[in-house]
Amino acid sequence: MVTEEQAARLPWDSFLDSFGDGPDARRMVEGFREIEWPNIKRELGSEAFQWQIPDGLEPHWVSPGKAVYWQAQVVREPVLVTSDDGSQHRELQDVDHGWAPTSGLPANNASVISRYLEKGLRLRPPAVDVEPLRSTVPAEVLQGVLEEPAPEEEPKFFCRRHGYKRKGFKTWKTYVIHCNTYKEEFEYDPPADVVERSETFAYFCFVHNKGFNDPRHAGRHAQSEASKPRSAGHPTLQQMLMKTED
Repeated sequence: MVTEEQAARLPWDSFLDSFGDGPDARRMVEGFREIEWPNIKRELGSEAFQWQIPDGLEPHWVSPGKAVYWQAQVVREPVLVTSDDGSQHRELQDVDHGWAPTSGLPANNASVISRYLEKGLRLRPPAVDVEPLRSTVPAEVLQGVLEEPAPEEEPKFFCRRHGYKRKGFKTWKTYVIHCNTYKEEFEYDPPADVVERSETFAYFCFVHNKGFNDPRHAGRHAQSEASKPRSAGHPTLQQMLMKTED
């Protein structure tokens, strides 16, 4: 019996982009879900099959009547075993590698789905098998489903030189890239962590957020940037110098 407590609540369309049949797959599957799936689900719960499918636990559809199931990955392989006397040897054992999604399989009626479930396949993997999912399910699908989503970080730096809508950046690095792309002056002083990092280098270019310890590399950077159009004001090698030798 598939129960809500046993299942990880992954969205039905988790594999639609990976295995779906072209750009019209979602539209076609939506029609199947609306018309055919309620009847199939009701039949699965009948006395003939006795599979009660909780709401929201439908198959991972990839096309009308075709879905991705989950299958236990138990592989017989050599395992190093330690005997009572301390000696070690290898012997074949069944090793559980968690659950993995199948390719798209038929799921167009209650009889077909019931047959796969009786073979041990599932519509969802057990909720306890979280780590194996990370190698089989796209990260964006797992985000907010199997773990608490991290609070979204607010932008720290803004550029108000592009019309009424200001552009926000969460990190100094992305802000620097933006300013360099549009050949704009910084509207902020470098944050404390950037200043602290700059002090670990012999030369540092605050315009490009890059540090150098070899004067040849620093000089090559300064010359390369100075030769580009609209690059007036780029720091010279001497201006990039952070510390002098004793």
